[in-house]
Amino acid sequence: FGTHITHYFTVGYTLSEEEIEQYTSVEIFPNPSDNIFNIEIEGFGKRVNIVVLDATGRQISNESITSNDYLVKAQINLDGMERGIYFVKIGNGEKQQIKKLMKK
Repeated sequence: FGTHITHYFTVGYTLSEEEIEQYTSVEIFPNPSDNIFNIEIEGFGKRVNIVVLDATGRQISNESITSNDYLVKAQINLDGMERGIYFVKIGNGEKQQIKKLMKK
């Protein structure tokens, strides 16, 4: 007991198309920001809905974006909105992620 350690691992296989589709990533930068937030979305397909909510859950904006690429890029403009916390809901009908924005 305790005289050796055994590690099992696999190297050199690729992901299937199903496994790639399950991968999602949402990056928002800069965060916090004064007004403009850049957003990069991966793994949701070519058509994505972006909904911005305030801290009380009230919908601020709703936009549907179509891209020709696996990576969807967009901007969120909170010009004219009060400082505070906002939420961005990203989805495609099957997958959904919610991220927090901080407007300074």
